[in-house]
Amino acid sequence: MCLALFYFNKHYLSAFNTIFMKHLLNIRTGLAAMLLAACCCTTEASAQSRRDNGERADISSRENNIVKRVTDLPEVQAKMQEVNARTRGKQKMRFELHRKPDESIPYYWVKVHEPVGGEYTELYNFFLKQTSYEIMYYDVVKDSLMDLTAWRAQRK
Repeated sequence: MCLALFYFNKHYLSAFNTIFMKHLLNIRTGLAAMLLAACCCTTEASAQSRRDNGERADISSRENNIVKRVTDLPEVQAKMQEVNARTRGKQKMRFELHRKPDESIPYYWVKVHEPVGGEYTELYNFFLKQTSYEIMYYDVVKDSLMDLTAWRAQRK
């Protein structure tokens, strides 16, 4: 069965794996058979991973666009400049796509983290509507969403 898997997945193998597998086929021990089985399973997993990466490229592009919308906010830009000046460019803000939309919550949730000392603290939470990408600020203390105009007015 392992040999069948080897030949089925042969086109997924790199040149190194192909040479390695040929040498393993010449060895007639139980260990060689186990290694061959492991290589076959790894080959299928790596082929699946390559397929997933192709699908993830589109998702990643969309997610990067979501995070970019948050990084383009004037308040976030000002904070990024402040952090850059304070740390002399050694530390950067972190942006985390914390949650993707689902049936219960139709928003992307982006967390903005600020470096403080050697660790990062949560600074801002933004929700973006799944279809319009309208940005809302999430007030953690009040557990409520507000549009950017109301958030900016509250900050003054």
